[in-house]
Amino acid sequence: MNYNAGFVALETAKYDESKDHLNKSIITFIELKNDTMLAKSYMRLGFIYYTLGDYETSNKTYFNALEIAERIGHSMITAWANNLIGLNYRSKPNPDYKKSLEYLFKALEIDKKALNYGGNMGMVLLRIGSVYTHMREYEKAELYLNESMRLADSLGRMTNKKWTLEAFAGLYKRKKEYKKAVNILERSLAISKQEKEVPGIIITYASIADNYMNLKDLKLAETYIDSAIALSLKTNVFQTLSSVYLVKSKISESKGETAIALQYYKKAIMVKDSLFSVQNSENINQLETKFQTQKKEKEITLLNKEKETDQKLKSIYMIALCVAALFICIIIFSLFKINRSKKLIALQKLETEKQKDLVLEKQKDITDSINYALRIQEAILPSPHINEDLFEESFILFKQKDIVSGDFYWYNNKNGKKIVTAVDCTGHGVPGALMSMLGMTFLNEIVNHMGITTPAAILSELRDRVKDTLKQTGSEGESQDGMDMALISVDSNTLQLEFCGANNPLWIYRLENGNTELIEIDPDKRPVGYFRGLGIPFTNKEFQLKKGDRIYLFTDGFADQFGGPKGKKFKYKQLQGLLAVIAEEPMTQQFKILSETFDAWKGSLEQVDDVCVIGLKV
Repeated sequence: MNYNAGFVALETAKYDESKDHLNKSIITFIELKNDTMLAKSYMRLGFIYYTLGDYETSNKTYFNALEIAERIGHSMITAWANNLIGLNYRSKPNPDYKKSLEYLFKALEIDKKALNYGGNMGMVLLRIGSVYTHMREYEKAELYLNESMRLADSLGRMTNKKWTLEAFAGLYKRKKEYKKAVNILERSLAISKQEKEVPGIIITYASIADNYMNLKDLKLAETYIDSAIALSLKTNVFQTLSSVYLVKSKISESKGETAIALQYYKKAIMVKDSLFSVQNSENINQLETKFQTQKKEKEITLLNKEKETDQKLKSIYMIALCVAALFICIIIFSLFKINRSKKLIALQKLETEKQKDLVLEKQKDITDSINYALRIQEAILPSPHINEDLFEESFILFKQKDIVSGDFYWYNNKNGKKIVTAVDCTGHGVPGALMSMLGMTFLNEIVNHMGITTPAAILSELRDRVKDTLKQTGSEGESQDGMDMALISVDSNTLQLEFCGANNPLWIYRLENGNTELIEIDPDKRPVGYFRGLGIPFTNKEFQLKKGDRIYLFTDGFADQFGGPKGKKFKYKQLQGLLAVIAEEPMTQQFKILSETFDAWKGSLEQVDDVCVIGLKV
């Protein structure tokens, strides 16, 4: 039976085989008018699409099952469908937790009324707890997770127990209790191995590795993530491989192995792109299945009609065919006359179209190359969300003028020093992006490999590398490319700030007694690159921070933007005033205000330069 074969294939992660069997079972149960098994088939098929990350198709399939289950009054399948729809709303890239809880509580209510204390209720309790974890409502999360664990233990449901343990681990990780999370995950791993559940083993390996990385035990972290990668490749389980590669990239970056980190980041992107292509093919297959299903339903309906109706339909088809044939003949004759009279014009137009196609092809090649450069730049750039371990609150406002950017930001934590910089490379677009990738590569080598953490020393070494790479000697006609930047280093223990700037200053806002004081630290008036005063060293400046100080680093793109009612520059003075007004706001709100202000000021005018503004709260 196709339904049973599809279920067996699903349990062994043979998703293509499972889908094939389940699609056939759907057609069979439509013919047999077996609504209960039809709804179950839709549920199994929906879970495959969920596993492959196609949440939209998964939800459509679940709603098919839900409609049938509610129509025939099948409470168990109704609860099951509500449960998995709630899971989809929680799991998709832009989760809707309110919607997720709505369907999960519907499922819980149905299970309680039907006295269904089996596996479905346990998973509903688990998922409610998980949603509350994501919403940071930890007391509610623990309440429902404990209830799920109690039910799993009393019924001996090992799978439910495993996933409840995973949810507890996620809760402890959110609370930064990483050791507790590891202990819980080891228990989950033992169950996955006992049940021979390969995707579960891989996911748990990766979760343990991630927690060991947070505990700074990089050796154990690497052991577990390497096990996850090896098992994924050995068993051809690719749906989780992208996230596994991302954990490997983060661990390598934590070890200072930038090249390896970038290599695995690129692998993660490639796997994700590959899965996306596979999912597109699956969407086409699903549409074909839907077509075949509808066709079969129509055939069943037509079989019940009288022969007289069939004959009438055939007559209509014949008349329509004759009319269509006559119409086609008229069109062909008309086209023949038109083409004969315009043959010369058509030949001339053909030559023009060839030239146009050539231009469009070249334009597409250039655009494709720039888009690929964007993917490389995004892979090298650090996350725009600075870890709370570095600064209590922060934001990075980053707006490219073109597809790729000549501005970039960079941060790291080295030997107890929190290092952050905002950099403006010569030009924008592709030339600026090439300079920005040079800059990020050099900063990684200077800080991570050479161990230099003093801002002036970093800028001096960076200047030497830029000068040597671009072969700048001061000769006429050679490259004058370089970088303007502001770079800070903050001691984690003493809050002593060191600053060095190349043409770009540093602003610190201090809130005391209801007043906002601006402290501006001036930069050196020279770029990172060739300058007539090349031998002059950069200046290291120090400042004692206080808890609650706000620090801002930026490039010139925001202040130089034309706009407003008179089409003038925004200017630094106005930017200082805006920051003084919003300095007390949370950093997330500051980001929103700055972004909206920039867009409103620019209006319909063209963006003149790349924009980078970094805000940090001590």
